[in-house]
Amino acid sequence: MQPQESTHLTALPRLLAVLMALSALAGCATPYMRHGFIGGYSQKKLGEATYLVKFDGNGYSSKDRVWYFWIYRCAELTRQHGYEMFALLGPEAAGAEPAAVRKRWEASSPAMVEPAQSAGAAGYPYYEAPGGLVTTYHASGTIQMLHAPVAEDQALVLSASAIIEALKPYVDSGGKAAPPTRAQLLERAAVEPGGEG
Repeated sequence: MQPQESTHLTALPRLLAVLMALSALAGCATPYMRHGFIGGYSQKKLGEATYLVKFDGNGYSSKDRVWYFWIYRCAELTRQHGYEMFALLGPEAAGAEPAAVRKRWEASSPAMVEPAQSAGAAGYPYYEAPGGLVTTYHASGTIQMLHAPVAEDQALVLSASAIIEALKPYVDSGGKAAPPTRAQLLERAAVEPGGEG
């Protein structure tokens, strides 16, 4: 009769392999993916065509990377549901008339729109880790999906196709290709009232 190996000894190499794989993943910036162990996108349906969209980065993900992946997810989700464009329903829109929000949007111009000023406000939580603090970035905002044409009183409307076209090389390269600036992206994707997106 041969002695049987302990199941603990045979499971140890598998456990070490899993831990090494998780360590390797944890050392990389969050890729564009559904939310998982190292972050990613998620969405919650709030209404017929309204969603809260989030993207969580890890300690290796820059603020810009998180914002670009978040806005890309907004556009991708919009297209997946058969819509052409989406409106950003930011904190400044709460309780304000849509025409007043549009006026503020036009006055500030897309070049001035930052995540903290509009939908997609970025969070900057700090986590204590051995050797110091780790900063992680998160982008979140509510979108309303729309069909063309854009109503006169609709504010902050973006073409889903324009965003996907502009950011696809960046997303497909895992963030290695140079994206347009936020101002360029918003200017390219902005849909005027009566526009078709």
